[in-house]
Amino acid sequence: MVTPLYGGGWPPQLFADGVRYVLPHYQRNYSWDVDRVSQFLQKLLVAVKTGYEELLAAVPAGGAIPKETLRDWPATQDAENFGFMVLFQDPTEDGLYGVVDGQQRMITLSFILAALRECFLASDAPGDAECAGEMHGVIEQRAQVSRGLDAVPRVTVRGADAPLFRALSLTPGAMQAAVAAVEDGRAAAVASKSQARMVAAQGAVLRALQGEPRGVLRLLASYLHECQCETIVCTEQRTAHKLFGTLNFVGSLQLEPLDRFRSAVIIADEQRLIEQHAVRRKASALEVGSRGALAAVASIQSALEPTWDALEGRHGRKTLSDAILNYIQSRRGLHLVKNVRIDDVHPDLPLLYEEEAGWLLDMAGGGAETFLDDSFTTLLAHYRTITSAGDGTPPPAAGTRQGRTAALLASLRDCYQLPWAPVAAAYLRPRLDHEGVALPGLVPAVDAFLAALDRYVFFLLLTQSKTVGWERLDVVLRDVHAGADPLLTMRLGGGDLRQLREALADPRLGAKQKGVPGSVLRRAEAALRASRAHHGVAAAAPGGAPVNAAAARPGGGHGWTVEHVLPVTVKDGSAWARAVADPAAVRQCLGNLTLLDVGTNSRASNRSFGHKKAEYERREGDRMAALTAEVVSEATWDERVIHRRRDRLIDLLLEPFFDASS
Repeated sequence: MVTPLYGGGWPPQLFADGVRYVLPHYQRNYSWDVDRVSQFLQKLLVAVKTGYEELLAAVPAGGAIPKETLRDWPATQDAENFGFMVLFQDPTEDGLYGVVDGQQRMITLSFILAALRECFLASDAPGDAECAGEMHGVIEQRAQVSRGLDAVPRVTVRGADAPLFRALSLTPGAMQAAVAAVEDGRAAAVASKSQARMVAAQGAVLRALQGEPRGVLRLLASYLHECQCETIVCTEQRTAHKLFGTLNFVGSLQLEPLDRFRSAVIIADEQRLIEQHAVRRKASALEVGSRGALAAVASIQSALEPTWDALEGRHGRKTLSDAILNYIQSRRGLHLVKNVRIDDVHPDLPLLYEEEAGWLLDMAGGGAETFLDDSFTTLLAHYRTITSAGDGTPPPAAGTRQGRTAALLASLRDCYQLPWAPVAAAYLRPRLDHEGVALPGLVPAVDAFLAALDRYVFFLLLTQSKTVGWERLDVVLRDVHAGADPLLTMRLGGGDLRQLREALADPRLGAKQKGVPGSVLRRAEAALRASRAHHGVAAAAPGGAPVNAAAARPGGGHGWTVEHVLPVTVKDGSAWARAVADPAAVRQCLGNLTLLDVGTNSRASNRSFGHKKAEYERREGDRMAALTAEVVSEATWDERVIHRRRDRLIDLLLEPFFDASS
């Protein structure tokens, strides 16, 4: 059951007596860095400091703002909205809410309230001691014997972080010493990234507030009571998790795919343990109390986190997140793309994540710890092979089998606008070893598949909309899963090749969707170099110096940008206007485009052809692209040269397609 509650404070009021919050053990770590915490605090301080200056300007010089005015001011303002939060009610204890979405904001608010308390404790101004007591009462429930309430924190963080959270925020007068001890190295090192972020966040908030006038602090303390949020409260935990998974994918993407998947892995394992326990007792899983479920999750979390933290430290959150999303897409289809409404593609995405988590854990033959130690590291090695999200090691030598595979994957990476990686993952995973290297006897089949996929993705990128491209790649993915020959689906006929030629000859090619012109040019660059090497001709920069092959920057062309030789803007009466009769007809044509270093592009700008060539030579040197070296070799630049160059580049780009169809 879901109860929607919108605006006007919490249900009941945030941090009210008898209301406490617990973080489920499958929640991700505290993840806000100092910049994010500072932004959160500054949004509050900007409003408060503006109000304080206005109130101060209204009193006589040297006078003080009346306490009643400070107290009443927040009610006259449009208070800050902390955003949307998802909770569930603990059925075993009144007033206890589980936090599905809102952990980062709630803990950061606790840091702010605790820092305000410390600032008031350090002041001997009248009333500040009472203010300190009020702030502490907001973040820790006072004992109330008559109501049976113990003195407990309003927010119960994960067990591993609880001692640090108490030292930083819940012990009056101890915050500065706790922060300094960690920062100065006098205390034991923090045990996880989560704890390091907590120390950094609390220290940053304290230092920021210590620099503010006492009146601003008093005003902030009052202002926080007026701030609002919007919530959905579910009567049980599982509904809250599934609901948030849906809201998350449609809305603000507060959790990355990694975090949703991580939650699903633990929940799936938790459910399995609950059911096994219930079978042993010959009872329904529902008879296992929520405390037993939390205990099961806690045991999994304690085993999971060190392994996961180590993976995140080695590979980074983005790589892990993308690997998870790539894996699920490769098993379930390309319709699970980012920034697409879930209702349009898959109404049961949260259930899908749980199913995948259960399958992976079963495949691992053990729990989440086994999965992360073994199965996931192999999965990650495969993902890194496919996307070359490597660790900086040199690529395999050109001409070797591994080198050819790497070159094909590099060419595919240039078509990043279409989600080809799940198709490659589905095909390659059973053909790669644990290190992500193609098995020796399967290398020819792997290369044939990658070459066909490379041609097919490039064709889709140039000739189809994104939606059609996803749909047609989805068909290839289904072929792979069904054991059908995907090469038949990706075979291109004469009509397809005519359509591709027309797309490359489009006079508006340079103005296509972002990234497409660069992808075409980098492919043309690779084709031109391969053609020269095949015919024994070295690509040469002006003056006879060979073009540096290492500067080709394959697989994304980092540092390269698209240059229009004939400028996009041609002034009347300029040398360009005299050389080209109709600039608008050819300026976005493939023949007028080349690749330059970013800095060279900005310097060349709209200068004449002679000045541009000189700038290319001076700035690019032996790093010059072969495409640009050919431009520099031209004596003039007009429609005839542009069209001739366009036709030659199209022939080079289409050569692999005709070879494959012959």
